[in-house]
Amino acid sequence: MTARRYRVLVPTTLHDPRAEEVYAEAGDIDVEYALAPEERPMGGGPLGPAGQRAKAEQAVRERIAEFDVVGALPGRPFVTAELLERADRLKVVYIASAGYDSIDVEAATARGVAVVNAAGNNVVPVAEHAVGLLLSVSRKIGQLDRRAHRERRGLHFTDVGAFPPELAGGTLGLVGFGAIGRRVARIAGAGLGMSVLVHDPFLDPDQARSAGVEPVAELDELLARADAVSLHLPLTEGTRGLIGARELARMREGAFLVNTARGPVVDTDALVDALRSGHLGGAGLDVTDPEPLPAGHPLFDLDTVVLTPHHAGASPTAIAKAYLMSATAVVDALHGREPATLVNGDVWPSCLQRWKREQ
Repeated sequence: MTARRYRVLVPTTLHDPRAEEVYAEAGDIDVEYALAPEERPMGGGPLGPAGQRAKAEQAVRERIAEFDVVGALPGRPFVTAELLERADRLKVVYIASAGYDSIDVEAATARGVAVVNAAGNNVVPVAEHAVGLLLSVSRKIGQLDRRAHRERRGLHFTDVGAFPPELAGGTLGLVGFGAIGRRVARIAGAGLGMSVLVHDPFLDPDQARSAGVEPVAELDELLARADAVSLHLPLTEGTRGLIGARELARMREGAFLVNTARGPVVDTDALVDALRSGHLGGAGLDVTDPEPLPAGHPLFDLDTVVLTPHHAGASPTAIAKAYLMSATAVVDALHGREPATLVNGDVWPSCLQRWKREQ
């Protein structure tokens, strides 16, 4: 009897030779790519980013029924409920990132499909980027740099207008206190001399205090007390639009907002209004809604906004780690070991029962 072999469809590439080695060492896994070699580089190669994603999505749609495992890409919906209905062979969906909102986890769970991610791969770069955005927007670094380049002259310090406040002695409010939030708290507290407030419904207050931060039960209180607010939470139905017009109005006059989580956590139209009115002092955004922003979007007209292209988690170390983590999780799952980064943990017993019946 021929031994069972598993098929994995990779939408772009594994971005790290060690991930390929993990699959090869498993001995019973065949890896196939949705794209030709020249189309796989980060940035899209000849296809460009949009073309690369479109071709990968098309390949997954057309071939998902052939595979035991498929990879998803972050951003807009990728592995949908409709797609899963055509994937009777599918056992695992992986994503080489911490965020998994492009996967319909509820639909996957209903079909006994495990979802694994790479939670924790990018803690360091995202935390550094969040603090970088806070410094850039609060100290007007981005604003002054753009002006100097636009006017092609060296600015005088009086060109700054109102001098920006120091962060030392101020209060940072963190919404979400996972690994990234905890690292931001350490940098802001020990490095910048800020007091740190934390709102996270899953946080034990005693653990928060032992970490040197003050737990705040109500989001409204955190918003009203903080000089700057940084978002560090996943996109779920409960967090979509969490920061809207009401919440922005609760923030202090001149406060700053930083978002390195997911764009739809913030109501973009309400944010534009709060910035235009001057109620907020500025915003540092690595993620937006929509993403990417279309040409002519109002955020481009606001000098108090610093924009980066959803690359907070991108460092060579973090990217390599993400693909290694996701490959390891896939191999563990296919070999009956519960993956360390299993998103839908409740489904694991039914996964094992279903897979055993199909052997």
